[in-house]
Amino acid sequence: MNTMTALLVDGAFLLVDGALTPQQNRDVVNSVLLARLVAAQAAAGDAGSYVNAFLQVLGNVGWTGTDITKRTTQLDGAKGPKGVGLAPLTIITQGMTEHVSSDLINRLVAEVSSLEQASSAVRQAWATTANRPQAQACLLIVATLVDGVPMLVYDYAELTSVKQATGYPWSPLTGPGTLTQFSGVVAMNRTVFTADFSAALANKVTPTRSAAVIPLHP
Repeated sequence: MNTMTALLVDGAFLLVDGALTPQQNRDVVNSVLLARLVAAQAAAGDAGSYVNAFLQVLGNVGWTGTDITKRTTQLDGAKGPKGVGLAPLTIITQGMTEHVSSDLINRLVAEVSSLEQASSAVRQAWATTANRPQAQACLLIVATLVDGVPMLVYDYAELTSVKQATGYPWSPLTGPGTLTQFSGVVAMNRTVFTADFSAALANKVTPTRSAAVIPLHP
């Protein structure tokens, strides 16, 4: 049975399928970390600029992707059962099912939901606050293997609500809000990721990796 790895990478949630080799796992983590670090400095406050900057870095280090899909969903907690609406996490993962197995989706939901009971250090590392007022954002990524090629299925989801939602994205909403998602898939160009390239990529993120990469199950 493949062992999945769940981590926080500079505040982003990353779930890595155990089908990836150890080297592919390291390349995925290092690529995501570099993209997070650079995008945070390069992008302005809006979500679209951030996602574009994030993907540009991934493209620069050997990942190719599809066009970004943007979806906007109006949420109203009052229309759900007992005055409670769907959890944003439910909506986010529904969009990933086209590319990700049910086992990975179930693990993703369980791992992200468990952050509610995580240690204070993990909670501090979990970044859910966007730059815009009254907005919360999270980046969820699943790394899986398709026909032997590592792929990253991502969803950057920003929730804007009248009042700050607690337990985002796992808790159902109790009031109105707008969920804006930027999602897509990028695939590793294996001809780029030679041993020398992987080593150079690792060297770029070595100074920050120990503090920025947090295994959720050490």
